[in-house]
Amino acid sequence: MTIILSFQGLQYGTEFLIKDGIVADISQTGNMAIPDDGVIVSAHGAASQAFADIVVGDPAEVYEYMGDPWDDAPYIIGAGPRLLTDGRVTVTAGEEAFPADIRYGRAPRSAVGVMDNGNFVIAVVDGRQWISRGCTLTEWAELLQNFGVVNAINLDGGGSSELIADWKIVNSPSDGYERPIGSAVIVVERSEQPQESDEEQ
Repeated sequence: MTIILSFQGLQYGTEFLIKDGIVADISQTGNMAIPDDGVIVSAHGAASQAFADIVVGDPAEVYEYMGDPWDDAPYIIGAGPRLLTDGRVTVTAGEEAFPADIRYGRAPRSAVGVMDNGNFVIAVVDGRQWISRGCTLTEWAELLQNFGVVNAINLDGGGSSELIADWKIVNSPSDGYERPIGSAVIVVERSEQPQESDEEQ
């Protein structure tokens, strides 16, 4: 079985394409495609002012230092706020300074959580349509708690809340269609590891 949980890409801000040690392109509208041989630096809000003087052709190097154990992680997903901690509802949207459109009101929501037995749960609730009003963050945490989830974190919501199983959409996205997204959580069945030969042992 293949399960895909999708997220929206940034559709605003200034983005810089870095290739071969230089700024190869600049976009003021966001959603630049990430190439295999380069990286995208996205800046918006007050932070974008620090990049105001950069032009195409400027030399550029990208470094990331997050400390242990994060520097050794092959992939890191930015998400939040936290919803459940050790079985307790602990919505931390205020402490994590999430904006009002995420913190307040009912909306389509997505989340990933862990049950007491170690099983993972990936969940989506619909909203903003006549069949579903969605959840507040607290209601979302309580719903996950009712299903036995003990630790959970909120993921991107709204029109980006989409759940696909066996390559079929199994929820009702609020946009009425699939939204173009920049990242996704994908769960696939683990293939069997190849047997070691006598020569390899």
